[in-house]
Parts: sequence; C-alpha cells; structure tokens
Amino acid sequence: MSIFDNLNSEDFWVSIKEPAEQLFSDLIYQGTLWELVEQGRIICKTIMLSGYCFYSLNNDMETVGKMAILNWTTIEPFSESCESHTRFGFRLKRRSIFKDFYTENSEELDKWLDCLSKICIKNDIEDDYEFVKEIGKGGFADVRLAKEIESDEMFAIKGICKAKVMEFGKNFDPIVDEIQIMRSLNHPNIVKLHRVYESETHVYLVLDYLEGGNLLRRLKSKGFYSEELARKITLKLLEVLEYLHSKNIVHRDIKLENILLVSKSSDIEIKIIDFGLACESNGSLTMRCGSPGYLAPEILKLQPYNEKVDIYSTGIVLYTLLSGIHPFEGYSGDKKLSQNRNGRLFFDEHCWGHVSKAAINVINLLANPDPISRLNASEAQKIKWFQVLGSGVRVNVLQRTPPEIRSPLTRGKSLEKYKAQKIKASRRLFMSRESIEEDAKTAIVEVGENKSPERKRREVSSRTEVLPKSPSKGSKNRKKHLKILEELELADDVCKEKRRCKK
Repeated sequence: MSIFDNLNSEDFWVSIKEPAEQLFSDLIYQGTLWELVEQGRIICKTIMLSGYCFYSLNNDMETVGKMAILNWTTIEPFSESCESHTRFGFRLKRRSIFKDFYTENSEELDKWLDCLSKICIKNDIEDDYEFVKEIGKGGFADVRLAKEIESDEMFAIKGICKAKVMEFGKNFDPIVDEIQIMRSLNHPNIVKLHRVYESETHVYLVLDYLEGGNLLRRLKSKGFYSEELARKITLKLLEVLEYLHSKNIVHRDIKLENILLVSKSSDIEIKIIDFGLACESNGSLTMRCGSPGYLAPEILKLQPYNEKVDIYSTGIVLYTLLSGIHPFEGYSGDKKLSQNRNGRLFFDEHCWGHVSKAAINVINLLANPDPISRLNASEAQKIKWFQVLGSGVRVNVLQRTPPEIRSPLTRGKSLEKYKAQKIKASRRLFMSRESIEEDAKTAIVEVGENKSPERKRREVSSRTEVLPKSPSKGSKNRKKHLKILEELELADDVCKEKRRCKK
C-alpha cells in the first residue's frame, strides 16, 4: 500500500473550461498522447503538462476540457509487442484507478518520463540507480551515495523506512510535507529534490550529492572561521531564509549539521538540507521541535512562534563559527535545555579576543531572546557588518591561542597531536643557537597568553638564555633539559584547559 493513496481523489479526470494560454507560464511539456479508454478504444489527445497537472486540450486547441492532478500519482513505463511493431507508453496510477497513455515512439516516451518523474512517484529505483555506500544514518532514514545508471552522475539518496516510522507511532505526514515543500523550492543554496521513489518498504528521495560534507565537520578541521568567511556564510544563510519565509516556509532545524558545503575546496559555498521539520505557515506555530542548542527560547517556553526562530538559530551558527565553541558547550540534557531556554550568550576574552565588537553585536541581534524585537531575515541583511562584504575591509583576526587548544570541537586527538608536535619542536632547540632562538620565539607566540609584544620579547630572551649552547648528544644535561621542556609544554596545555573549563 502506498503512503500517498489517501492524498489522491478517486476520479482521475476533472472537467474544467479554461483558456489554454493561461497555462503557458508554468508549461513543462506539451505533446500528443493516445489514451486507452473503455472497450479498448484509443483516443488521440493533445496534453499539456503544467505545474503538477495534466491538461487535455479540446479540439479547438484553445481551451482546456479536462484536468488531472498528478502530485502523488505513481508512474510506470511499459512496452507492448504487436504484430508489426512495439508500442511504448506509461501508466498513471492512484489507488485502484489507473490510466494508460501511449507515445509515438520510445524517444517521445523518454521525454515524457523525464518530465513526469519530477512530479510523480516512481517505484523502480534499482533500475535507475546503483547504490555505492552509506554516507549518513538517522532514526528513521539512511542516506546512501548512488550513481545514476544512465548518466553516471552521483546523487545522495535518502531512504525512509516505513516500518520504523510506524513502529514509533508516527504518521507519514512529515514525509509528505517534506516532499511537497522541497518540490516547491528553487534556490541555488538549497539542496534540490530530483525524484521520489516508493517501494513496499521505503520511500526514497533523490537529492544533490555535495562532497564537501557538513559545516560542523569543516569547522572541526579549521578550529574557527575568520570574520570574512563567517560573514559570507551567514549572509548566504539569511538570503535562503528570506526566500523561504517569503513563501511562508519555516525550516525549524537550522544548524551546522544541516548546512552542507558544495566541495572540499570551498569553505563558503553552501546548501541547506533536511526539511523534515519544515512547515508552511501564515501565522503562529506551537509544535515543539528542533535541535537542542539551536532552539529559539520561545519554543522551549511553549509560546507561539513564527519564522523568526530560524533567525535565532542563525545567530547560534554564527557564534559557533567565529569562536569554534557552541554557546551551550559543556552542558547536557536538561541543563543544556535550561541554558538554551534562557537564551543568554557569553563572550569571554579567551575565545573572543580576536573577534570585532561589530561581529559580536550581530550575534546578539540575530540570537535576541525576545522574538518581538528580533530582526527578520530581510532586516538582518541590512546590518552594516554585512555591508562591508567585498569592500576590502579586513577585520582583526589575531589568533591568541591555537584552534586545536581553544576549540572543544577539535579537542582530543588534535590536542594530543599538537602536544607531540610541540615536544618534537622542543628537541630541535638543542641543535644550534639559531634554531634555539627561532623555535623558542615561535613557541612563545603560539602558546603564550594575551601578552604585550615587549613582554613576549623579554620571555623569549629569558627562555633562550637558560638553554645550553649546543649540548652534546646523549649528555645528561641534554636529557635533563628535554625532560623539563616536555613537562613545561604539557603543564602549559593542561593549565590552559583548566582555565577554559572554569570560564
């Protein structure tokens, strides 16, 4: 049984009378089809495919006599061998009702299938795609990389398990809403839904494949984003939200994981994904949903909300990009939701010394806990901080501590790697007096705290003076100093971690 059956009317054709010229603005394809009707008769018709509907033109070719809505109709191609030739066609099916249409030849069939597959539901995914590997997994769905057999083009296919949805007592309305919303969207920074398939066990959504991965993964590798890059990403995100909100669509799950990068080489070319929680609304919403840490406070306070919840989430995204730290990092469960409900953000000097006051002001405007005074997407783009984009104005990006140490997103293996590199560098200090001075300066700059240039120079001088001049290999003096340096390096890292945690 199809999950889309209840969305279709029982009658296939509906009689109407409209001028055909009104349909040309949304015209997708027009051609001649032969419809199989009662008692095996075949009637030739001129059909216009416009929007989500089939329109049958009258004999005068100027007016429409019948219309069929194809939104949730299943399409199945077929071929029949006759005495002297082969006939090609397709079947449009809804519930127990179906209509067979014949095309002039196989080439014409391919044209109709190409257009109809973007509107209807198909059921032969294995005939069109070859699955390569799993690239993502969720509660009800998994995402697999697949190659289209005809073109060799790569796509990401989201497979939603019907049994798992029903097992958790859910209905299929969110899946229907996701498909309907994504089919209505056409924006360069929104992932495109190409086709929908349904089997007995799954519903499949064929989407763009973006090899750059999500923004959270990229942030982990970078530590944090400069103001210039973060500004470009946020501006694109606001442009997407302005587009969605103009169509009365609220995303409700804006977060780093739902922002994909188009390629591995670009840090700013993005596309928004996952419209599973999105909805169409002209007024207030009440359903409590979203991702903890990105939720607007009014959702957690069980208050009615609107599209501005997406703006709050955008502010949290910008906060995390610039600092490398999520504002509610370190909290879990109810404590995290409590901090999220409060909505207050903190900007300690340790993580925000390199960020301009203008950027911090933008975060506060976007992530304003008060939904009434919070800016909408259009107003946010007019903030002066976004206007300097492309003007050549550069911000102060002084890095006070390495991102591997400063950002909890990259702590762990990266921290251990950093320690190993520092110890290795310390051993090289004993090779020559020149390398001692050069590496010691680098070490002070990298792991030193917020100190003036004069103070740093004094520390470099004092550190290099206590080191021996080229101690011999294997000497006790060399081993002693190596041990001291290693302990100093590790102690320095540990102290910094403790200070960060206290803050």
